[in-house]
Amino acid sequence: MSKLNKFGKCPECGKSWDGGDIPEKSRKHYAKPYKWSKLVGIEVRGEEDVISYWQCPFCKTTWDRWTGEIVKEDIS
Repeated sequence: MSKLNKFGKCPECGKSWDGGDIPEKSRKHYAKPYKWSKLVGIEVRGEEDVISYWQCPFCKTTWDRWTGEIVKEDIS
């Protein structure tokens, strides 16, 4: 699978991850496109301090951040 579009739609359930625009007064803390995403980033305790997985907040489908593949095992 290719890289997930964090502002697009879930390829599994079709719901939108676009959370809308970040208010202009807060944009100095963010990079373009100045939007926020509903997609959930998951860090794994004991691993690097980075997001390792993305999860749809609606259908709970989880993807490996690096490969884009759906993760079947429990990552909690």
